Amino acid sequence: MNSSSYLKLSIALITILLVTSSFNFSYVHGSPETKISIVPREITWLSPGDAFTVNITVSDASNIFGWQVAIEYNVTVVNCTAAWLPEDNIFKGKSAVIAPLEFKNFTTYGFIVYGANILGLDTVNVPDVGILCSMNFTVLHAGQTSLRIATRDYPAVPPGAWQMPDGTWIPYEFHTFLQDLEMNEMPFTEESGSIATMGMKSPPFAAFSISPTVLSHENLFLVVDTPYLVNEPILFNASRSYDLDGYIVKYIWDFGDGNITEVDTSVIYHTYRKTYTVVKIKLEVVDNDGISDTKSQSITVGLALRPLDYTPVIATFFGLIVLWIVYATTKHTYKYVKRRKLLKETRGTKHP
Repeated sequence: MNSSSYLKLSIALITILLVTSSFNFSYVHGSPETKISIVPREITWLSPGDAFTVNITVSDASNIFGWQVAIEYNVTVVNCTAAWLPEDNIFKGKSAVIAPLEFKNFTTYGFIVYGANILGLDTVNVPDVGILCSMNFTVLHAGQTSLRIATRDYPAVPPGAWQMPDGTWIPYEFHTFLQDLEMNEMPFTEESGSIATMGMKSPPFAAFSISPTVLSHENLFLVVDTPYLVNEPILFNASRSYDLDGYIVKYIWDFGDGNITEVDTSVIYHTYRKTYTVVKIKLEVVDNDGISDTKSQSITVGLALRPLDYTPVIATFFGLIVLWIVYATTKHTYKYVKRRKLLKETRGTKHP
């Protein structure tokens, strides 16, 4: 290949690199700084009948194709009356499909679900802060409530649902998410809000995760398919609990087996001594103003059978064999020595 051929090949390679670099085939599924927030986070000094509006915002996210927010609150304190996309929402200038606003109201708590996605193959970037939607609430009675952003780890779950071993909820659950064009959910952190009426203090927010300490089940036979095992310590972590206008002073754990433990630290271990099909764990957090909040979660505590360790049996067996060999050898040696002694005495005896 002559110098002219090398030059032509180099020009072709450079052209290909320039052309392909102008296309972006990758999707950024959210950075560690991606955040979904309720703004303002704290609202106080409201009276029954007052109305207020909050914005649900997102920050530091790329390639957003669609989103859904699920907000949980105390339905005896406030009521959501409307949700909409404001003019300056992140999909401004693009055609968007809006999901119907869903209300799930129960005895003391409820949640709303609202979302939208772009009509067509397009995405948006939010390098700073953008608005997903706005929501309007009306105060019903004096009290406190959190406006909790339900996540995949802590979804909004209707009464009667139960958790499967893989973490999913039956019959259904709702959570907040951001999606890219490939329908992948992006990781994010959440900043929930709180409402306090009649000048009351803001309530704390209770949240906890459960982690098994036996992370590998390779050598275990699981009677029930669950990562939570009887007679194995389980880690309960409430470090994501918080109080907007103070701090948490008390964590009260009800482990569902008759054990109720009160501690002042957010992390605790608990061991179940009996096998349960489903056990319900309840956490109550109390802040420095004496206001509390609770969170419940159910898990299956199963039994695992470990394969028998035959090493002691084998060692005992071989030990008995060695003892038998020593005994047989000693017995044979004793008889041999005794016969030799008798033979010697017989030869030394003189007969008349």
